[in-house]
Amino acid sequence: MSDTPTTDDNLPSSTRKTSNTWGKVLFVALVVAAIGGIWWFESGRLVHEAKTAVADQFRDPESAQFRRVRTVKNRTESKVCGEVNAKNGFGAYAGFVQFVYSPSWNSTVGHVLLLPKEGDVERELLKVIIEPCEPWPKD
Repeated sequence: MSDTPTTDDNLPSSTRKTSNTWGKVLFVALVVAAIGGIWWFESGRLVHEAKTAVADQFRDPESAQFRRVRTVKNRTESKVCGEVNAKNGFGAYAGFVQFVYSPSWNSTVGHVLLLPKEGDVERELLKVIIEPCEPWPKD
């Protein structure tokens, strides 16, 4: 046995390059995982805020049922898009309605926009706001 300590200088150059490459790959993987984890956490928090705000728009917030809820992000902000169904004043479910939630909309407008049905004139006026949510998932 040799008394010389093993260092990277004593390893063949191909082993040093492989070791260095794997270190870089591991570092990049950790950074990507951390960014993905932060986005997942923020997305979950945003969806929770959206569901609470949307449910509060109805007479019976506890009855709100959600489907096709997703977070969309453009260059400047994140929005939550989805569909909600809640009981009306007669205690019956009224049918699913599309919604858009944005935490950046000011309080005079509110954070929630319940969308008119497809083909409605008002919906055409809202195209700029709902564009990040397009296309809406179908059954």
